[in-house]
Amino acid sequence: MTFEDEGPGIDESHLKHLFKPFYRLEDSRSRLDGGTGLGLAVIDAIIEAHQGHIYYSKSKNLGGSCFTIQLNRKTSTHL
Repeated sequence: MTFEDEGPGIDESHLKHLFKPFYRLEDSRSRLDGGTGLGLAVIDAIIEAHQGHIYYSKSKNLGGSCFTIQLNRKTSTHL
């Protein structure tokens, strides 16, 4: 699955922290106005729990951010 937007994208200096809990890209966003910095950390944990991966890249189509989620398909032997 791929999710893209037309925003400004994410500066390279933020990429190593992008999926860490409580990390915010902008100092202007705080808990007072609804930002806790947990969104991507929660998504990353859920995807990892399903043996998947999430990747960030610059959107080639829209110019903003592009998040790609890869999940492993496993066939259950239990019905």
